[in-house]
Amino acid sequence: MKNILSLDVGEARIGVAIGYEETKNCFPLQAIKKSEADIKIKNIINEKQISLLVVGLPLDEDNNETTTSQKIRLFANKLSNENKVNVVFVDEYYSSQEAIERLNLKGKDQKTRNSGIVDSVSATIILERYFTNEGIIV
Repeated sequence: MKNILSLDVGEARIGVAIGYEETKNCFPLQAIKKSEADIKIKNIINEKQISLLVVGLPLDEDNNETTTSQKIRLFANKLSNENKVNVVFVDEYYSSQEAIERLNLKGKDQKTRNSGIVDSVSATIILERYFTNEGIIV
């Protein structure tokens, strides 16, 4: 069974989710501070025997990469090379807003919305899109 790690890379935090190719089940994990990402992601990859990274990539309204998406692509490729796992990119369009809706956080205070759970549920949504072949970027 292939274990897959999904990442929603933000400026301060990275949302994290794990999924299993055989069952297509996805589960959010605790979000990671970006400053601690390299070591924490490496630990997850080793502990959970991850064989694939699925990373959300923000595109502009014309489906072109942005400066942010180029930075995320570099970050993800570095993780892929250092940890010897393949990486696939998925369009993350609207994943954070969908996560807020799923968690019923509309209208909640900013502290609640910035707790990291939105980021990890967004990573779960990105992984669900991968499993349904939706929004995969080559």
